Amino acid sequence: MAQPTGSAEEPPVHVEREDITERTRTPSVSSESTFIWSPAKSTDRHVLSALKKQRLADELRTRGLPCTGRKDDLVNRLLDDNTGLQAPPGSSDSTTSQGETDCGGHGEADSKAPAAIDMLRAEVDELRRFLTQQRHELPTRTGHETASQRHEGVRALAAAATQGPTDADHGIPPQSSPQNDASTSPEGTPSLNEVMAMFARAQLQMTEALTRMSAPASPVLIQSTNDTASAIPEYDGSAQRNALTWISQVERVAALAHWSPSLTLVTAATRLQRAAKDWHSSYGIAYETWDTWKQAFTARFDRKLTMQEFLDLQAARALRSSETLVEYMYSKNAILDKSPYPLANEERISLILSGIN
Repeated sequence: MAQPTGSAEEPPVHVEREDITERTRTPSVSSESTFIWSPAKSTDRHVLSALKKQRLADELRTRGLPCTGRKDDLVNRLLDDNTGLQAPPGSSDSTTSQGETDCGGHGEADSKAPAAIDMLRAEVDELRRFLTQQRHELPTRTGHETASQRHEGVRALAAAATQGPTDADHGIPPQSSPQNDASTSPEGTPSLNEVMAMFARAQLQMTEALTRMSAPASPVLIQSTNDTASAIPEYDGSAQRNALTWISQVERVAALAHWSPSLTLVTAATRLQRAAKDWHSSYGIAYETWDTWKQAFTARFDRKLTMQEFLDLQAARALRSSETLVEYMYSKNAILDKSPYPLANEERISLILSGIN
C-alpha cells in the first residue's frame, strides 16, 4: 500500500520546528541560575553596536531569529529580544512601552542623580570584570601585537573618550581594519580596545553626573561702599594716634564686610589724612599687596609716646562745659591707653579727676 506523500505531513513538521525554535529561545530556570554576562545579552545599544556584524548574526541564528539585513537591523532585533528576556514577569514586552519607559527614565535622570550614579557604577564594575578576563586571554589572542601598537591603541581610546560619542553611538558600523581584526578573538567577542572604549565612556558619564551634583555655587561679588568705608576712622599720622590700633580697626571692618586684601588696601588708603596721606602718595603706592603695605605703614608711623608727651597730652584734656561727665571719662580713658607704660587703676582715677575743675 502506497504511503501518503506530498504536503500532507509538512504542516506537522513545520509545527514541530517552530516548537523546537520556541523552546530554544525560551531560557529555562536552570539556565537563568547559571547566567554568565555576555556582551550579546546586554540591553545597552552602545555595547551591541560595538560587536561585529558576524557576531550579531551568529547570536540571532542561535536564538532562531532572522539574521539577515543591515547591522542596525540586527542590533535592534537583538536589543528587543534581550529586553523581552530580561523583563520581569507581567511586564509588557512591546517596543512602544519600553521606549516610553526609557524616555521617562532619561527625563528623571537629573532628579534621581544618585540612582543614575549607582547604575553607572554597576555598569563600570561589569566592564571591569570583563576587562580583567580579556587581559588574562590577551597573550593568546594578541601574540603578534607589538608594544608600540598597544600604546597607540590606548592613546586613541583616550582621545575618543574626550571627543564624545563615536560612530558606533550613531548606528554607523565600525570600519574594519587589520589591527581591529587581529585584536578580536575567533569567537567574535569584543576586542580589548573596544571593551576599554566602553569602559572609558561609562566612567565619563559617571564623572559628568558627579560634577552636576557637586557644582559650586556662583561666587559672591563683594564691593565697598561709602557707608562701609566710613566705618574706618581717619588717620593723620600724628604721634597721638596709634598706627597698630588703626590697622586693627581696618582689618576688623574688612573681615565683617568680606573684603578681599586688594579691596582692603584701596579702601584704607582713602581714609588717610595729612602726613599719612602724603606718605602713601610718595612711598606707600609702590606696595601692591595689603600685607606689604601694612608692614611698611606700621614701620613708619608706629611709635610710642614719651612720658613727657603723654603727660602733656592727658593734661590738655579737661572737662568741657558742653559735654557730660560720662563723655569726658570715656575720652580721657582713651587717652590714658596711649601711656608708654601700663597704668594702675588708682593712677587712672587720679588723672581723670585732675581734668575736672
